[in-house]
Amino acid sequence: MIDTNNLLTVNEVAKQLKLTVPSVKLLIKNDQLKAKQSGNQWLISVKNLNEYIKINNINLKFLQFGGRTLCAPTTCNHNPL
Repeated sequence: MIDTNNLLTVNEVAKQLKLTVPSVKLLIKNDQLKAKQSGNQWLISVKNLNEYIKINNINLKFLQFGGRTLCAPTTCNHNPL
């Protein structure tokens, strides 16, 4: 069984990155964003999203996760994702 506590859907990642769902799926397909497939759905770990943000120098001040707003890894050192 997969622990979904730290996993995001493609829709959630698209919203965070301000991208379309097809764009996020393309990132996954091109191995730019690591994800696991569960049934017909792709799931992205918070750790892998964090890594993608850092590698691509994406400037996000805050991320929404699990009903909480956290600092993005590029803007502060507390509340890591």
